[in-house]
Amino acid sequence: MKVLDGQQAAEILGVSTRRLYQIAKESDPPPKDSAGKYPCREFGQWIRNRHAVSLGVQNNGDVLDLNAERARLAKEQADKTAMENARLRGELVQVAAVRLLLEKILSAFRTRILSLPTRIATQVIGIKATAEARDLVEEHLQDALNDLSRINISSLASGSGAADGKAAAKTNGKPVGRRASKAKS
Repeated sequence: MKVLDGQQAAEILGVSTRRLYQIAKESDPPPKDSAGKYPCREFGQWIRNRHAVSLGVQNNGDVLDLNAERARLAKEQADKTAMENARLRGELVQVAAVRLLLEKILSAFRTRILSLPTRIATQVIGIKATAEARDLVEEHLQDALNDLSRINISSLASGSGAADGKAAAKTNGKPVGRRASKAKS
């Protein structure tokens, strides 16, 4: 096995022996044997690997194309800018914001629907005709759905609407209040 001394290895690299010793302390030092000599074959392979890395060849053998990498970076930056512009125009929203908004709307819907039995119960007691009871329930359902259709989505999204984004309190089955009944003619 042929070996090179420090002077020969430095000459091959085109550096001083002092620089070769500095290179030997870097993260990818040239291979040395136990006597401090540089085995020719391993030293040559080390030089080829360093040269390949400087040309953009990765450890796995893939060659990086600098122009392709620049184009990929430019495309990613353009996509990021386009998404930001779409968000500022209101054309793009974050999934978390939509999820929160839906939670607020569904919470308001749930609260409104669950309050119907309490509001209707006293009015249904005296009704004998099924059709009249059905009409009363339907009227209250329509009122509840109309109220829900008038929810200002933009105020909910900003957190200033009736639903403030907090989870609804658990119910204990006790009535909290009711609407005044409509006057009957």
